[in-house]
Amino acid sequence: MTQRLLNTISQISIAQICEPVPVIEDTCVCAAIEHLFNQTEISALPVIHNHRPVGIITRIVFQERYLSKFGRELNARKPVTFLMNEAPFVVCDHERVSEVSNRVTQFSPKALDEGILVTRRGRYLGYVSGLALMRNALQQVKEAHQQLNNAQELLIENEKMAYLGGLVAGVAHEINTPIGIALTAATALEEKTRDFEQMMASGSVKRSQVSRYTEAANRSVAFMVSNIERASHLIQSFKQVAVDQSTDALRRFDLGKYCHEVLFSLSPKLKNSPHQLRLQIEANLQVYTSPGAISQILTNLIVNTLEHAFVDQPAGTITIRIKRQPQGHKQAGIEGAKGVEGAKGVENEQGMKIEQANTQQQIMLQVEDNGRGMESTVLKKIFAPFFTTRRNQGGSGLGLHIAFNLATQGLNGTIKAESVLNQGTCFTVIFPAWIKTEHSDSMLQKATQP
Repeated sequence: MTQRLLNTISQISIAQICEPVPVIEDTCVCAAIEHLFNQTEISALPVIHNHRPVGIITRIVFQERYLSKFGRELNARKPVTFLMNEAPFVVCDHERVSEVSNRVTQFSPKALDEGILVTRRGRYLGYVSGLALMRNALQQVKEAHQQLNNAQELLIENEKMAYLGGLVAGVAHEINTPIGIALTAATALEEKTRDFEQMMASGSVKRSQVSRYTEAANRSVAFMVSNIERASHLIQSFKQVAVDQSTDALRRFDLGKYCHEVLFSLSPKLKNSPHQLRLQIEANLQVYTSPGAISQILTNLIVNTLEHAFVDQPAGTITIRIKRQPQGHKQAGIEGAKGVEGAKGVENEQGMKIEQANTQQQIMLQVEDNGRGMESTVLKKIFAPFFTTRRNQGGSGLGLHIAFNLATQGLNGTIKAESVLNQGTCFTVIFPAWIKTEHSDSMLQKATQP
């Protein structure tokens, strides 16, 4: 689709922007030019012979040579060839504006002052000024850039949906296990209940049989409850993550608990991996930010690590750290977290404690691995769109680019990567704990009122 849009733009021909300005035959005298220049605002006058362009006379040359002192007396009866440039820039009508502008700027910049003559099968068709050529070329560049931006946004949205689709498949597979166990337990209980009903109907039920049935029923119910709760937890975690990833809404939440939900929704992918996951997540991190951006960043960084960091490595370790920034720390132009000592604690309308200092703190989220690392040349490009070292294996090169955009735009923060070849990689995201909005300010104002 992208290529088709760009082709549509680049197909604009030079004939579509040429103007039918007056022309003059090469057999005319210079005096005839004065009338044409005085009666029109043209900047140049094409000279033709038998309908074919042979030269061009610019208004500047006409003024300097014909309208100069004694110019009329000396040159009025001379042929127009006296004033014309005998090597005008001539193009065919089917040539593209982009091609012509490239040729002009590279090989004949003088044509930007004189203009371009357009022909069809060798016969004069029209005139294009240098300004008109550059204006149209620039417009095409702008349109092409906009089309590329639109295509890139579409690809990014498709990539997000691809991540979500993979999450759906993994969760669906994971849910099958507890649901299957619960169904097996329910089926066994159904059979035992049917047998017990038959014994009850025959009137030959013994106390030991009642006891065995009760024990079997309790075991089956326990299996069903535990596995249905497990499936319910997985569904709720996935539902929250899926909803957050599909919206840019800001809300207040416990960052540590939410990241556990994100990781739980990724458990199918992590469980099938030989690599170990270590969590160092600070408790009670209350934030007001975009949960969708956080879940997408965390998902992309973990998936990127699983796919790239441990190639030819049987097992590795991924460490996830989430904590408040150290007091007074500064990172990439973002003001460091301000002190929280003596912070006044207040209650909001829902009875949730808000510390005023938390609204000025920074949060650090790190995803670190002990994998193969990256070379410096690769490290410089990893956040660029469509850059990937696994193009032949289906890599899109958008995962880290999406993480970069979400960190800088969605969270108002920064993201950086540090890596040493054969020593692992560490991605660090720094973002404000409290994104300033009209709603967040009013929330804090209500909570701090006595």
